[in-house]
Amino acid sequence: MLRNLFILLLFSVNLVHSQQTDSVAYYRNLFPNAHAVRTKQHTTVTIKLVDGRPLITQEQEEEILYLDKMANANAKQSLYQSTFVKVSDIEAKTLVLTDNGKYKEFKVSEFTEKDELNNSFHDDFKSINFIFPQLRKGAKTSLTYTEQINDPRFLTTFFVNDHLPVISSKLKVIVDQGVTLKYSEFNLDQLPVNKTVKDTRKGKIYTWTAKNLEAPKNENNTLGYRYRYGHIIPMIGSYQAQNGKVSVSENTDALYSWYSSLLENVNRDSPSEEITKKVGELTANLQTDIEKVEAIYQWVQENIKYIDFEYGLGGFIPRNANDIYAKKFGDCKDKTSLLHAMLQVAGIESHFTWIGTRELPYTYKEVPSPIVDNHMILTYMDGDNPYFLDATGRYSTLELPTSFIQGKEALVAKNEDTYVVMEVPTVPAVKNLFHDHSKITLENGVLKGVGESEIFGNQKKAAFYSLERTDNTHSTKQFYNQFFRKGNNSFQFLNLTEKNKFAYDKPLGVAYTFSISDYYKEIAGSIYLNLNLNKKVLEYSIDKKRELPFVFKYLEAFNLELELEIPAGYRLEYLPNDFECHNALLTGSISYKQEGNKVLYRQKLETFQLVINPDQLPLMRETVKKFEKAYKEVLIFEKE
Repeated sequence: MLRNLFILLLFSVNLVHSQQTDSVAYYRNLFPNAHAVRTKQHTTVTIKLVDGRPLITQEQEEEILYLDKMANANAKQSLYQSTFVKVSDIEAKTLVLTDNGKYKEFKVSEFTEKDELNNSFHDDFKSINFIFPQLRKGAKTSLTYTEQINDPRFLTTFFVNDHLPVISSKLKVIVDQGVTLKYSEFNLDQLPVNKTVKDTRKGKIYTWTAKNLEAPKNENNTLGYRYRYGHIIPMIGSYQAQNGKVSVSENTDALYSWYSSLLENVNRDSPSEEITKKVGELTANLQTDIEKVEAIYQWVQENIKYIDFEYGLGGFIPRNANDIYAKKFGDCKDKTSLLHAMLQVAGIESHFTWIGTRELPYTYKEVPSPIVDNHMILTYMDGDNPYFLDATGRYSTLELPTSFIQGKEALVAKNEDTYVVMEVPTVPAVKNLFHDHSKITLENGVLKGVGESEIFGNQKKAAFYSLERTDNTHSTKQFYNQFFRKGNNSFQFLNLTEKNKFAYDKPLGVAYTFSISDYYKEIAGSIYLNLNLNKKVLEYSIDKKRELPFVFKYLEAFNLELELEIPAGYRLEYLPNDFECHNALLTGSISYKQEGNKVLYRQKLETFQLVINPDQLPLMRETVKKFEKAYKEVLIFEKE
């Protein structure tokens, strides 16, 4: 009898371990590359009308099963709240399967609240921090909490899938009669999402469900997760208040009406004496408005430090220009506020402008809510020509909007009641030109050269940002050695003269000398030399397994010229044919020409698209192969 009980007990213990092991093994087999799976991802949004106003709560449920020993790295977690969203009723616990076949709960008992940002900017954005105890392989975490949404424009985006596999994903939105729900769906086409809409006595219930979703693939240099993850953006279009209909996120008009209200009290005080004096100094000898705009724009970029604080209500209301000028720092809307005020002092009209960076895939028609924007700039109109002034960066000119807003819609304030939606242009590649001309000679097995370069636009800005981080001659030389590298790893960047360093309105000029050892071959009296010292197109190589779009920060152009002196006592035996490649992605060419005792080489390249779509990846691979073949061509010199 006792023996049988012992066997039964042993079997039960083994069964428990087997259940735990099988659960982990099952999901490891189903998702072999996953460290964890999100077994539950449920959100229930309830929108009630109370005294003619929407009362909004969001109940969040999340469970994660950890599949390997890395589990404890995820023990620290945070929730966030602000003016718009208040968090309550938090329950967090770790569930560990024990020998008796039951899960033992280890509840989180300590939640620490922390101000996330400097009080001089925001005092409403806080994090709630906690640690899941006893987290290990095979353990589950459970987290539930309630969010009170205090502004009807800020319903939370629901992501159907996640960077982890998701076993059960569910969004339920319960709305009272009198509330009109809008929603926009993104990237759901390829997901097994089931959507239902049910009428009830009190209103409607909208439900989206999906099961057993793999984590979306991720690759480098691709679009942000909002372009790839399936998600739903619920919005309150309007609601019926006691005195009539109230429009919330019904359309762009409603969004602008709210944005405009946030500007009502901005810069009501007269500009300070310091601002007025500074504007006078900056514009004293300038004749045209556009010259004055450029001078003030440059000064704000140079002298007001950018602090990236974009949360809470402060993420939408610009602070007063006098305060920003006195403190000498601010975020995007603060720098915009100061720039607007300084132009006003100069008698120049400008326009507050809201915009979403390239991280966000939305248009104002699709998402007429604050989710569509995460940035503020200023627009100046020179006649019918708009200039988009983003003072968060440095080295931006009027003709060079920052790379992360190019191609995006901008909501431009005209006055209190009217606006216009414009598209920020994509700066053409020729404006972002790298032009390099080198005179080279072959001496005792070493290729020696004297080079001169001019660097424009976004390529210049990128160089300047890197040069800001160099603090001595050695580190500066190291940067240029990498930046101008030619031929092979023996390239040595020698003497250096810089021109227009950190200048806004002129190209960066660099004069230099260099040498490359062991580059050309001398065999049996013949010299073999490859003049393709810069194989730029190979940087665009696309892995054959790649599936996602390939993204460039900006369009770029290259004009690379070499002037080779034919070695004394040699004649040119073979000159490669010229090469050209033109398609929707780029245009490029390589040309060779002999003039007297010199060979002139030129490689030109110009890109056309910021995003290479998946169906264009084969074309890019084919293009790179063509250049790769052309890059192998060599000159041959024979002794006379």
